[in-house]
Amino acid sequence: MITTLGDNVKNEYEEYKEEDQSFENYLYKEYSYKSIDEFDKWSEDYAQNYLKQMMIVYIIAYENNITVSSEDIINKGNEQAELYDYNGYEDIVTQYGNEMNTELGYAVLYTKVMDFLVSISISE
Repeated sequence: MITTLGDNVKNEYEEYKEEDQSFENYLYKEYSYKSIDEFDKWSEDYAQNYLKQMMIVYIIAYENNITVSSEDIINKGNEQAELYDYNGYEDIVTQYGNEMNTELGYAVLYTKVMDFLVSISISE
């Protein structure tokens, strides 16, 4: 999973480079990475930290009965659709696939957990 997430990060960065530019030159020019290996190390560290964050969020949610409904996901999807000029969440799913349900579900869960944590820190 860490390798897959790291590869996804790398692919995302590659999308932003100019067509006639090497990935290594792009990484150096835009982010000061001296080599692809240095970037790969960063993306692996990023993936590990992201997965740790996800596990913490899921544990807090589970322990405190924080859930996400399909309605929550659809509402978040429609917000994103409006923000990025899609006709609706269905258009996003059509373009990017059903994994968007998982991505947006986690985004909603993350927000709910952060709201929960803020609420208990304020009340104490």
